[in-house]
Amino acid sequence: MTNFTIEDSVKLLAKRLRRAGVDDALRKAGIKPGDTVRIVDYEFEFID
Repeated sequence: MTNFTIEDSVKLLAKRLRRAGVDDALRKAGIKPGDTVRIVDYEFEFID
């Protein structure tokens, strides 16, 4: 569970996703820095 209103919680989620290989998979899929990524009901800007 991530509380998206707390910046440290969002940073922790980003770190976990990065360690899980999500960033690499997004790059392989053609995502570039600044692109919007949507996972279910959540959207975020991809930052490399």
